[in-house]
Amino acid sequence: MTDLLLEPYQVRAFNTAHDSENKIHDDATARRFGFSGGLVPGVDVYGYMSHLPVTRWGRAWLERGTAECRFFKPVYDGDAAIVTARDSGGGIEILGREPRRAVRQRARRPARSITRAAGARPFPPSGAAPRAAAGRRGVAGDRQLAWP
Repeated sequence: MTDLLLEPYQVRAFNTAHDSENKIHDDATARRFGFSGGLVPGVDVYGYMSHLPVTRWGRAWLERGTAECRFFKPVYDGDAAIVTARDSGGGIEILGREPRRAVRQRARRPARSITRAAGARPFPPSGAAPRAAAGRRGVAGDRQLAWP
């Protein structure tokens, strides 16, 4: 089977964590450690990389797919994050392109069904609306959501 090239995905990287408690995302702190500026959080870079598996397999990949991801070099605020992928049947090989080939990810197609432990509930429960969790606060002080 020949590999199928997927259409590249491009986004301008944005550092969502300048004011995070993890100061490696702050420009001044990151520069003291030898970086060019604050690092774009890995969760955001993973989100950029995940665009192609979601495009390829849709919601099924979000629910049952898997991915292995390695971050080789930092991604900085304002970088052009260009994501390319090659579908070889059972999975897709994803590469972050220019300027530094910062990330490599291997996403696998979703399993046909989910195996749940006895008594396990799906998350979030079907039709359930999130509610504010009593007294729980996230890192930035915003209220966390919970499902009934």
